[in-house]
Amino acid sequence: MRFIGFYFCAHLTIPRRRPSPPLYVKRLLRYHAVKSASNAGWGYLIHQPFYPHINTTNPTRTLVALLALNEEHNIGRVIGNIQRIVPDVDVLVVNDGSDDGTEMVARRAGAIVLTMPHNVGIGAAEQAAFRFAARYGYRTMVRNDGDGQHEPADIPLLLDTLETQPVDMVIGSRFIGEGDYGTPATRRMGILIIVGLLRLLTRQPITDPTSGFRAFNHRAITCFSQIYPQDYPEPETIVMAHRLGLRMMEVPARFHMRQHGRSQFLNVRTVTYYMFKVLLAIVIDSLRRDTLPETVTMIPKEPPMPFKQGAPE
Repeated sequence: MRFIGFYFCAHLTIPRRRPSPPLYVKRLLRYHAVKSASNAGWGYLIHQPFYPHINTTNPTRTLVALLALNEEHNIGRVIGNIQRIVPDVDVLVVNDGSDDGTEMVARRAGAIVLTMPHNVGIGAAEQAAFRFAARYGYRTMVRNDGDGQHEPADIPLLLDTLETQPVDMVIGSRFIGEGDYGTPATRRMGILIIVGLLRLLTRQPITDPTSGFRAFNHRAITCFSQIYPQDYPEPETIVMAHRLGLRMMEVPARFHMRQHGRSQFLNVRTVTYYMFKVLLAIVIDSLRRDTLPETVTMIPKEPPMPFKQGAPE
């Protein structure tokens, strides 16, 4: 009897886990979150705090944008390394709806923090960074991750390539040079399939289409601040950049395994879903013939340069 009484008391006192909402409810909430944060034009950034300490008269200013979701254990170290290696840049942390201390740690480390109203995903968070850079007149922007996988010491190489070569976007590739990132076999297989499709569509010898370690000049910032993929933007932006006439180049970059947290691309099911979704998005994006916004069409268009690999001489 004591055992039965203890069982029923424990059953009544332990809080039950709330059931997960249906899939269509999750997709509906995500759609409205992305729409409110990214597709509503400049409205979201207009309601953000103004940063009077940003010197908009300096034509050489560079913004390093970090995307962060629950990275309180990594973000402070990443910001410190960037400030130590490239002290003349401004560091922006796009806090994509973190529910830990990411925002507080980033502010204490001296970064500008742009907190999204919801978890809107990589694409919308990246576009918020582009819109921030466009609004405050940054000449160049480096896109980085807040988990510490991208080597901050390679930022000067990306910026130097952007300045010395006739390109609009520089991609840090983990598959050229002497780096050994140790990409899992399942993920590497998906990357190779995406590489094959991108080479077929763009005729460019791309090696690392999923790399988020990239640098952009003002022309690319203006384009991507107004039109940008939402779900998995890294491969799609290559097709979009090719369609817009933006010139690209790859340079060697070092990547590290994350020290805290867990990557979402570690099982076959996730990689397979990611691969098919990205392949479909790439094909659809390559077939688009939509009209660009006026501010984008006003940018002088030069003939696209051949895709290049390697560091500048």
